[in-house]
Amino acid sequence: MTKAGSKDTTSGELHNQQRMKPAAYEGRLKSKKLLRLAEAFLKYFKN
Repeated sequence: MTKAGSKDTTSGELHNQQRMKPAAYEGRLKSKKLLRLAEAFLKYFKN
């Protein structure tokens, strides 16, 4: 009973993660681009 329950929850969580992945991945790419832009600006202004 507990094993089946844990299996169900883990599979459900994996399904939710797969569903949420694209938006989260795009957000990460955007944040990385913003971080790189910020770093580039800082380097440019320091020089």
